[in-house]
Amino acid sequence: MQLERSNGMIEQQYDQAIALSLQKRPALETVIKPFAPVLLKRETAIDEIKVCLPPLDPEPAGSRRRSGVPMVADLSFSDLKPSLEKAYADLMPTLKLAFPNLETDLCAIEAVIERGDLDLAVIAKAYLEDNAEAFRAAGKVGGLKEDSLGFAVNWALSTVLNAVRMKGAASADLSSWSLGYCPLCGAMPAISYLAKPQGPTTEFLQGGGGQKYLHCALCGCQWRFKRNRCPACDTEEKDNLRYYQESGETGERIDACKKCRHYLLCVDLREIAAPPSLDMAAVAMVHLDIFARKKGFYPMTWTPWNRID
Repeated sequence: MQLERSNGMIEQQYDQAIALSLQKRPALETVIKPFAPVLLKRETAIDEIKVCLPPLDPEPAGSRRRSGVPMVADLSFSDLKPSLEKAYADLMPTLKLAFPNLETDLCAIEAVIERGDLDLAVIAKAYLEDNAEAFRAAGKVGGLKEDSLGFAVNWALSTVLNAVRMKGAASADLSSWSLGYCPLCGAMPAISYLAKPQGPTTEFLQGGGGQKYLHCALCGCQWRFKRNRCPACDTEEKDNLRYYQESGETGERIDACKKCRHYLLCVDLREIAAPPSLDMAAVAMVHLDIFARKKGFYPMTWTPWNRID
């Protein structure tokens, strides 16, 4: 199941989502509001970039996917370089306005790219593969701050990978994918959601509850997953699995694992209306990130909005 992106009135939906979040938690205004214009700009950039991308045929990778190999393994990052550069250029003005404290760092990154001293395809590949050594080495060439570089690369890479997903990978059959990491790009999920139950009870749907889907913030892919299982370490031991919820808030929670100390935000779409995007929903749940970190848990993946320290 894939939640559909809104085709019309996207900006209004984002505004409504922000207003609702700030009504409940006004203290988070400086955290939540900057991300909305960037996510909106990314929507536009995705639509423009996907037109120029060759479709990703999911069929040749079918057997490899059954072995746990993400579809992105068949992509050439050198072929994605023009799209990465366009995504970065399109998002840069909005990023600078939304995050003025990072403007100096973002300008430095921009200058290094324009001089040809930083290859976005190389740095994006290192980021996706979590190759810290290669990523750090690339950043040192221009004397760039690693955190700021990761922030910028994440936005450009997520724009392109979302376009890749929408261009062709969305048609892939993910029914056999049972792993905790993303079948398209290999990243860990940033948020999950419970959908309204449809059809008979299966291993994914127990006790009359909603089916659970994991969402990748890097490429937007969503895939079904067992509810009582940790995506990070695969444990199904009940004593290790915990969830935390604010009093009176039934639509949002934290799913945490005591064994590996990872947590995952979860939004229950049986209780609340679908958000304009799951990434925006995750941004609006940053107070739960703060709570989980104080409890000694860590996110399954780092995103631009959950680096709260």
